[in-house]
Amino acid sequence: MPVFHAVGSAAGTGYKDAVSAERLDRALAWLAGRYRVLPLDELLRRAADGRSLAGLAALTFDDNHRSVAEIALPLAAARGLPATWFLMTDPLGGRPFWRRQLTRLLARGEEAAFRAFLAAEAPALAEALRPGRLYKDSKDPTRVAPEAMAAALQGFSGESDPDLVTPGEVAALALPGLSLGNHSARHLVMAGLSAERQAQEVTVAAEALSHLPQPKSRLFAVPFGGPGTYDAATLAAAAAAGLAGVAVTGDGLVAADDLSAHPLLAGGRGLVRSLAGALPV
Repeated sequence: MPVFHAVGSAAGTGYKDAVSAERLDRALAWLAGRYRVLPLDELLRRAADGRSLAGLAALTFDDNHRSVAEIALPLAAARGLPATWFLMTDPLGGRPFWRRQLTRLLARGEEAAFRAFLAAEAPALAEALRPGRLYKDSKDPTRVAPEAMAAALQGFSGESDPDLVTPGEVAALALPGLSLGNHSARHLVMAGLSAERQAQEVTVAAEALSHLPQPKSRLFAVPFGGPGTYDAATLAAAAAAGLAGVAVTGDGLVAADDLSAHPLLAGGRGLVRSLAGALPV
């Protein structure tokens, strides 16, 4: 399952894994030439029925960067490829996305100023964020409480983000094969939240997405999605919201031409492994 976040440069978008439009189009051509690309939820249904996923793939995008709407999704549609776009609903409603606040302050060279702010306003948080490890420690629920980290970034820099889409811009996307998916309300590390808070992250996002006209995926894309970022409460929250599975990032990439090594989307507790790193440059 190739998954992308933004189109452009890393510096321009704030996403380290951003790809140029040219590279994305080459990757889409590669994907279409090797696999039958189906809607993600069709893979879920096939797996639930016990059918093979050999030779099949799905295309997804995460987060709310405007380049997905303006460049990536039209490129996919032009090649006849269905795609699922997993959105965070707090940023969709105009509220800051804490992760981008962090990457932007780092890009501006404001780490020392932010650490000084934390020392004064949240000393325990300041102590938990090790020198040279701010980026990684900020998403480690064993070191920092996700909501505390988001609140600190909001206190330091509450600026809006013009690079993220609005509900109206999403609603206007009349592209064949497009579905929308739940990527939580705030993109916090789910494993660092209580079961009640995790349920709220999923249900608040589901309600907000219900007002958009596109079909909705029955998968929940776990924020970050790697080992340690979700737990049993995450799966329970998705199930309680009526979702059929979760999309997570596997421990490693499978071979570029071997989707048979995927964990299957099984029994309502599905796993989808990202193949983005296996795509051609």
